[in-house]
Amino acid sequence: MADLLPYVVGIDVGTHSIGAVAIEVDEKNNPISILNAVVHIHDSGVDPDKRKTAESRLKTAGVARRTRRLTRRRRRRLQQLDALLEHLGYPFPDLAERPDPHTPWKVRARLVRETIADEHERKTAISIALRHIARHRGWRNPYSRVESLLHPAEDSQQLLDLKERVKEIKPELDLAAATSAEVITSVDMYNVKFRGPEGMLGGKLMQSDNANEIRRICEMQGVPDDEARRLIQAVFKAESPRGSSAERIGFDALPGQTHMHRAAKAHPSFQLFRMLSILTNLRIREGKGQTRRLSVDELQLAVGHLTTLKPKVVPIWADVAEVLGIERSQLVGTATPTVDGERAAARPPVDETSRRMQAHAPKSVKAWWVEASDEEQAGFIEQVTDGIPSETPAVRDFFDSLDDDDLVALDSLTLTGGRAAYSVNSLDRLSERMLHTGEDLHEARKSVFGVDDDWAPPVPSIGEPVGNPAVDRVLRQIARWLLAVEKRWGEPKSINIEHVRDGFSSEAVSRELDRQYNKRREINERYANDLKERLNLSGPVTRSDIIRYSAVERQNSACAYCGREISFFNVELDHIVPRRGLGSTNRRDNLVAVCERCNRSKKNIPFVTWAAKADIPGVSLEEAISRVKFWVFPPGQMNAQQISSFKREVIARLKQRDFDPPLDGRSMESVAWMANELHGRVKAHFAGASVRVFRGSITAAARKASGLERQIRFFGERGKTRLDRRHHAFDAACVAMMRPKVAEILTIRSNLRESQRLSRETETWKNYSGADAAEQFIYANWLEQMQAMGDLFNDALDKDQVVVRENLRLRLANGAAHDATIRKLQRKFLGEEFSVNEIDKAATPALWCALTRHPDFDNKNGLVANPDRVIRVNGTTLRAGDDVELFAQNSASIKVRGGSAEVGNSIHHARVYRIDKGSRAPAYGMVRVFQQDLLAHRHDDLFTTELKPQSLSFRYADATVKRAISEGRATYLGWIVVGDEIRLDASQVAAGKIAEFMKEYPTIRSWRLDGFFSNSKLRLRPILLAAEGLSENASEASKAIIDRPGWVPAVNVVFGQLGAQIVRRTTLGELRTREVSGMPISWSV
Repeated sequence: MADLLPYVVGIDVGTHSIGAVAIEVDEKNNPISILNAVVHIHDSGVDPDKRKTAESRLKTAGVARRTRRLTRRRRRRLQQLDALLEHLGYPFPDLAERPDPHTPWKVRARLVRETIADEHERKTAISIALRHIARHRGWRNPYSRVESLLHPAEDSQQLLDLKERVKEIKPELDLAAATSAEVITSVDMYNVKFRGPEGMLGGKLMQSDNANEIRRICEMQGVPDDEARRLIQAVFKAESPRGSSAERIGFDALPGQTHMHRAAKAHPSFQLFRMLSILTNLRIREGKGQTRRLSVDELQLAVGHLTTLKPKVVPIWADVAEVLGIERSQLVGTATPTVDGERAAARPPVDETSRRMQAHAPKSVKAWWVEASDEEQAGFIEQVTDGIPSETPAVRDFFDSLDDDDLVALDSLTLTGGRAAYSVNSLDRLSERMLHTGEDLHEARKSVFGVDDDWAPPVPSIGEPVGNPAVDRVLRQIARWLLAVEKRWGEPKSINIEHVRDGFSSEAVSRELDRQYNKRREINERYANDLKERLNLSGPVTRSDIIRYSAVERQNSACAYCGREISFFNVELDHIVPRRGLGSTNRRDNLVAVCERCNRSKKNIPFVTWAAKADIPGVSLEEAISRVKFWVFPPGQMNAQQISSFKREVIARLKQRDFDPPLDGRSMESVAWMANELHGRVKAHFAGASVRVFRGSITAAARKASGLERQIRFFGERGKTRLDRRHHAFDAACVAMMRPKVAEILTIRSNLRESQRLSRETETWKNYSGADAAEQFIYANWLEQMQAMGDLFNDALDKDQVVVRENLRLRLANGAAHDATIRKLQRKFLGEEFSVNEIDKAATPALWCALTRHPDFDNKNGLVANPDRVIRVNGTTLRAGDDVELFAQNSASIKVRGGSAEVGNSIHHARVYRIDKGSRAPAYGMVRVFQQDLLAHRHDDLFTTELKPQSLSFRYADATVKRAISEGRATYLGWIVVGDEIRLDASQVAAGKIAEFMKEYPTIRSWRLDGFFSNSKLRLRPILLAAEGLSENASEASKAIIDRPGWVPAVNVVFGQLGAQIVRRTTLGELRTREVSGMPISWSV
């Protein structure tokens, strides 16, 4: 039962973290207590073994998933083929009884050349051939249907190439009509290498060639046509390359449409629908305070413009306004959500699917796409996104024509993900209505489907995945925390969410944004160096200096308005279009370098209005536009498309007659798609709460304006710090206290500061606290509330009540063997001497068992040399002169085709043991449990399943621990995994880097298990501190412990000397001491 309390919620979404705070408030929203403050750390879905490339765990795990799925399907297909053969009376001969490994090839060739009279012999041969082909059936376009193999086909290029290679060896052969089996058996099969990169086959044959061969066999052996068709279909049976995803697609919720699947957002129907739902939401400002919607003709003009844009042209709203014959400032509502929550943001909506197909698809696909009809494009996207073969003949034929390279390139093409709320049929009907009546989506839904005003499509739950691993982790964690606080204290009064620019992006996108940021920083550093070296500028170079200097350079040292020569020392920056009210639009497309004369003459009016009446030579709209076209940009600052877009934006500004609208609180609200999506989900669940999603700059503005920036007692330097991870919770607390009017005031303050610094005006922005007495009272009250919140937060820090936690990964992962370097196996004669270490490196568990069970084996010394040694491995007898295979490396490995692969990174957990030492104090050790040892137990309790002596985990465990377990002197205490929180007092360690570190941070008690350094040591790092926040002046001890290599204590030190406690926390960060729903609990020695 919830303890109902009035409280507000703040959530700060970062790239690798989520700060969440619930603050109890009184009736006037004054903070009373911090109910909960927690920081959730996550890995953005990145595979820990793929951090360099930022590949998601979903992607790399897909390799293993696909392998398992293909293995299961292959096994099932072969079983079904055997069942059919048995039903038709075909026997299953044991090929092991036939010593010639090439028997199947020879049987296949014979079946094509001659009719076998004896029925049993004939059916036996056909069975051998079909089962052989089914196991080596070749390649087929995964989008082609198996029915395409029922008809004769021309020899594939692969088969033609094989024939040419054989003719080089035997030019006298006539292979024109030969099947693949006939070609292969025409050479010396025992002395020619067929498979592998250098093999005669040169890769895989095509399924069409093997299907042709089966048809020839059936014709030669008199197999009825119907039976032949059934056999071909059984041999080449295939399932959708998309797996079973099509079965999980949801259904349309509109009346009469509930039997139809929701459309993919990449579908052309959704792309047009989205465009129309946003355009019909726009309004054109006419006169004072009056607006109207777009007429049908205007709507169709806008759609025509946006659908015919070339892929490399960046769409801008100014161009849409020009097409409509209005000024950009007259076009309003570009950031207003539709009834379905769609919002255009900074750019107009376009057909993203068509643009991506034309820009990134393989050449053959791109050429086909451009010429394809609307129906054909739709069929193509349906087949790619749903994996269902298209019923459109042109699409089916096109997919059949694609070669392997094109299909690989097509598979890597990234289209818009996710599903629309409606089916294709509904989207088409709604689009038709909007396009020909001008109705917005709300009206069109009522007209077409008869729904009432309150109808809305079902909103996904807060944590429902969208398909992006990083975003899905954020959604899941936010959902868990919000539901937990709701369960504890009821529905909050307000939920404010702030996110950084890449908080709702994948790690790869985040890194790309960082790369662009670093590139801009390098360019700015070059400008700063130029200012100092070329212009002899003394003192620090400010951001405003760089903006002025870059503008002068870009404009060829000419005033943007009159063309007069200007320099860094006499330039003034002007806003082309001023803003109504306070502040200005400080985007660079609205800032130009001008001379003092033009700036004083223009004053605070739009350029085009001033230029029409100015009597200064060179001042006119036409001349100003001409100058913009000749602007230059430094290499690497922008690409050609970005430069073109920037110039178009500036020209649109020069033409604009109206002032920009005044700033308000909405300027701080996020328009990012995922932020908007999250807003809708949270609001749907918490209908009675106020929900807002703010841009990342709001907390920075709040911290500075309130004076709390340097008052919070974090580790490290006072003020905003990235060293102490708890700053994410503080940012969440700041955004929790935010109000719309305060956000508006903070926006204006930030804008004024930027404008005044750019124009070198006297800085008065700090004095602004509202436009009137009422706003100033709200702002002053907010400052008091922030101070009270800061005191509460400091108190929570002092009491260690701000928790940093992460979710533990307890399921089996994919392992890393599929991606490991293949190493050669070491070979050794069985009769030689074997040390215990060498025996533990036996390439198979069966070999290890045979060696350790031999009478000569000794636990300490292994095996002495013995010329008479005999063992049996998997039923095979090995003698002293036979060689056995061992891993060449000391790290844990498994045998794979071609050698061995290390699996040292695929440790699932470690089991901690107390070792009884009689009268002496007990010792502590661990056994690292490798995922390979758990695969057969994936449906059991992974943490208690038996580890056999021949398992990798046991063989590569510390010798002392192994011996104690074998002798019954070890007690299993509990398990630990990477990400576990370990609480201990490391100040008890008297020497080394850790001792120095603890002198700097004596209150640190919580450590994160970062890995298993060896079979007897852990790698720990302080959970509250982040390496990214280390300053250049940090001590060597701090750098070593917080960053690399971390603290590497022995297991015996952690659990014996320091008496560690393993801490497992709930979503709210509270200690979990009793098991609930199978969740792991805390434990200690």
